[in-house]
Amino acid sequence: MSKDSTEISGRATTDQMIALNGFLKVDPQLLSGKFSSTFTFKIAQKRWEIIAESLNAMPGAVKSWNKWRKVSAYFKM
Repeated sequence: MSKDSTEISGRATTDQMIALNGFLKVDPQLLSGKFSSTFTFKIAQKRWEIIAESLNAMPGAVKSWNKWRKVSAYFKM
């Protein structure tokens, strides 16, 4: 099976993990994962998409916003 340019893959680098940690430290709503009338799933998704775009621009793993969210949950950032 050949790799497609749209395929999502790879392990996050140390630099990507540090950057992810930094993004979440400045966004306590996103870090908590709790939704309310002022912080909805759509708002959280948009923020994750922005974070994913930044992380994917760095050398290393390329993941969807949802996969980056799972990475943060796995490491309980």
